[in-house]
Amino acid sequence: DASFLASIKHRKQLDETKAGIVLVENGMKLEPTDTRTLVFCEAPDKAFTRLCNEYAPEPIHYEPGICPGAYVDPTAKLGENVYVGPNAVVQAHAEIGDNSVIGGGAYI
Repeated sequence: DASFLASIKHRKQLDETKAGIVLVENGMKLEPTDTRTLVFCEAPDKAFTRLCNEYAPEPIHYEPGICPGAYVDPTAKLGENVYVGPNAVVQAHAEIGDNSVIGGGAYI
């Protein structure tokens, strides 16, 4: 896991984090530990955002529809572009909004 420390006033959170790598502001007087690597940079919050954008997985795209094995009660109302995963249950009178994803095994 990764994190960032943009201000020394949040030093306590650095001691509490389980992140193995922490981006910190240039010039901060901090030492790495056996379980944490410090990366000194300008604007660690912005660097963290760039890091996340670079390495975050692509979001999963679900094709709208009802999977085999899912149950949707006839009185339930499904919005446009709804995905209902395998073994999911949508009970009577439930209302599901547009572009919703009901994961496999969910019970609504």
